[in-house]
Amino acid sequence: ILAYADNNERTLAMKLIRGGTDKECAKEVAREMVGLGYIDEQRQLNRLILTEANGKLYGRNKIVPKLMAKGYSSSDINSVLAELIESGEVDFKKNARLLVEEKLGSDAELEEKKKLLYKYGYRV
Repeated sequence: ILAYADNNERTLAMKLIRGGTDKECAKEVAREMVGLGYIDEQRQLNRLILTEANGKLYGRNKIVPKLMAKGYSSSDINSVLAELIESGEVDFKKNARLLVEEKLGSDAELEEKKKLLYKYGYRV
């Protein structure tokens, strides 16, 4: 399971349970894999956030719930996101401009821009 794809602690435990492992045993194994460094959620979050923000041009309001649904904690997501913003690797203002230019062009109406930005997870 670990070799096939990146799994966070929660996802690994769920896969083990679906495979027939006792619930408590699965949770303990997943915790142990994190402790041993086989699961590095910070690295995973870094990669996922960069893909969502800079690749798909999603805003914070779309990224955080999406990653929480995958089993990452909101505090971990927000921590990694803050680091990426501080380092300049993620710039939501720049990404919002790129999104509008890419999807609507430079002569789009203000209301169209607001709808698009809201849909992609930006506060308008």
